[in-house]
Amino acid sequence: MLGAAFGTGWLVSPVRNSRVVVSFARGDWQMLTALSVFLVLFAMPLPHRYELALLWPRLAGAGMTLFGGGFSALPVLKTLFVTPAIGVSDNDFTLAFSLSPLSPGPLLNVVPFFGYLVDGWVGALIATLALFVPSGCLVVLAQRHLHQLKANPRFEHGMRILRAVTTAFLAVAVLRIAAHVPFKPVYLLTALFSAMCFAKLKVPVYVVYGTVAVVCGLWLAYGALI
Repeated sequence: MLGAAFGTGWLVSPVRNSRVVVSFARGDWQMLTALSVFLVLFAMPLPHRYELALLWPRLAGAGMTLFGGGFSALPVLKTLFVTPAIGVSDNDFTLAFSLSPLSPGPLLNVVPFFGYLVDGWVGALIATLALFVPSGCLVVLAQRHLHQLKANPRFEHGMRILRAVTTAFLAVAVLRIAAHVPFKPVYLLTALFSAMCFAKLKVPVYVVYGTVAVVCGLWLAYGALI
């Protein structure tokens, strides 16, 4: 869907006669080939007997398809790790994602824990490298040629449509979540406070989270004393 959005923006661009000129070195092609192999291994359905042997290359391919943060990775990681061949149980998987927000770092710090369950400290190290290094290489490669692409008006028009579609996806997700939130004053006040901080005051996100956490803690402590 995202590719279709970008393609639509490219096709309907008012500028028709511009060409994208991007030159790739030999090392860039080798890197793209390796990353493509990881993507294919992740996308292909494999027999169960190959799941453990190809776990880390498949995790590398998964890392390049995760958009939207740690929660978007939850179903992908569950598909990779919670299988009879890998041995991570549903209970361990749920526990890891539950405890991850309590520790510093991104939500994807659960990946070293899953690697540790599979193969100890070596597994934790390999899992971390497999998830973050290939996607980091892809970002570096894209950044190296981004200035050439941004100079093309058709590419910029496609990116504008892509950003609009991505914003619409996020808006739909927020509305679907909001439809299941209980209609209570405390939830409405929290949502109003967060929206005001992000939209008007430009307050950093960790300040908003910290303020909400402190207020909720005081509210729970007050309720316990009554």
